[in-house]
Amino acid sequence: ITPLRKVLFLQNFKFMKKIIPLLFFIFTSFIVSAQWRIGVYGGGDLCYRSLHTGNWITNTHTAKIGGLAGVNGQYNFKEWLGVRADLNLQFRNYNSKDTTLNYRNRYLTFPIMANISMGNDRLRGYVNIGGYLGYWTAKKQMLSDNDDYSADPEIKYDFSDTDKRYDAGLVGGLGVSFVCTESIVINLEGMMYYGRLDNGTNALKPGKYPSYDVVMCLNFGISYYFGNL
Repeated sequence: ITPLRKVLFLQNFKFMKKIIPLLFFIFTSFIVSAQWRIGVYGGGDLCYRSLHTGNWITNTHTAKIGGLAGVNGQYNFKEWLGVRADLNLQFRNYNSKDTTLNYRNRYLTFPIMANISMGNDRLRGYVNIGGYLGYWTAKKQMLSDNDDYSADPEIKYDFSDTDKRYDAGLVGGLGVSFVCTESIVINLEGMMYYGRLDNGTNALKPGKYPSYDVVMCLNFGISYYFGNL
């Protein structure tokens, strides 16, 4: 090692000896002041599927009640600010206005949101806002209950070449949390998923006129905090 490199190495070593304890102190202080939580939830949803035809948005389907269930994790930087990630399974159901078919679709969604809350030690309101990714995992069609068919009333379909199975968009909602104990919290929230990727279900002109999903959800859940609230 040349003398110059040896001097530079010693200078860098002394600098690292000073900076590493400082970084460790900042990191540990940040972890202690933060809060982790995990939770489970379930509820119902309504899926509004619209077709965009030129300058018009046509709602050719009637929303039907579906369901969803999921898990979430949240990391709070401050008492009022955190980041939340979910993984849920949504059942997006609707009826066709032009035919007697009922559609049942299943999506796996992964939203990531900022969580902003306010309130007291027992009751807090909060806002979630962020984006999501989704994947269309299954679909099937069912004949209407009013139709007298001798055939199997439930038909499961494979995905076609025009179906676009990836979904993404914006997500947001409002909720309220009730603190039961130092670690257990009950949550009630309403969420909206605003899809911005064409799902390819516009049979008239697939690829030219896009089709989007807007999903409204009402969830009830329970969360566990690591550390005192």
